Amino acid sequence: EIGHLVCAMALLCLGARQMSLGSHENGAAKRAIARKTGITQLVVEKREVWMEGLRTIVAPANNRWEISGAPGVTASSFFPECPLDAICVYQNTSGSTNLPKTFGLTHRRFLAAAKRYADSPREHRALRTGSIEFDAHRLLRMCSLLAGNTCVFVRDISARGIIAVCERAQVSTVHLNTYKLTSLIHGVTHACGRLP
Repeated sequence: EIGHLVCAMALLCLGARQMSLGSHENGAAKRAIARKTGITQLVVEKREVWMEGLRTIVAPANNRWEISGAPGVTASSFFPECPLDAICVYQNTSGSTNLPKTFGLTHRRFLAAAKRYADSPREHRALRTGSIEFDAHRLLRMCSLLAGNTCVFVRDISARGIIAVCERAQVSTVHLNTYKLTSLIHGVTHACGRLP
């Protein structure tokens, strides 16, 4: 999770175009997405058959990373020589086809999204319960970091686990989708029902 985000932010700093290929996609789908968007290099945890012919950089999953916001760093300093209208991030959207639909996000749009995070005090220390490898959650975290905010990660998705992390890390806002919220409410209700 954090290693993935570090790679994404490093690519942004270099001004390199990038796309996240989720581990939930099969090899054929990943290969098709790579071909569609012109991917020439991969940063991965391990090599797989579908990567044949692509330059592959292996980043071990067992590295321990720390990442936080960058106060005082302006958003524009991440892209010193890149045109604002150039695509910096390719996003996948879900759809009914086997191959996800893809669109590009320009530096200008990306910086505008980051500015909204910088202007919101609630996003100062944000906890998001979705996986970083899914495009929407990944984009939210990248915008938050680019704005100089801090992203907080949690392993335990239980209600008590999230509460403990929020107290320890002084979280200012929690992002929960309906599925996660329903699951937590069910878990709390179930646990309370067994209490004397």
